[in-house]
Amino acid sequence: MDIPSDNLEAEIADDAGELGFYSPHSWWPLPVAVSATAMGLGLIIGWWLTLIAVGALIISIIGMVTEYEKPVSIPTH
Repeated sequence: MDIPSDNLEAEIADDAGELGFYSPHSWWPLPVAVSATAMGLGLIIGWWLTLIAVGALIISIIGMVTEYEKPVSIPTH
């Protein structure tokens, strides 16, 4: 089978295909970055800030990962 990258006469667009799903816009990287920065500062300033930042970082990462998660509907009889 001939693939476009083997054809010397092929155009660049011939090899273009499905690139996957990319988030068009998301606010979740901002709280992840702020929480990670606060965690780094917490290591310098004090353990209490580190604990707060770790909690915020975990919540932010969960929010970012599950942003496009569809809720599972439980069938009722």
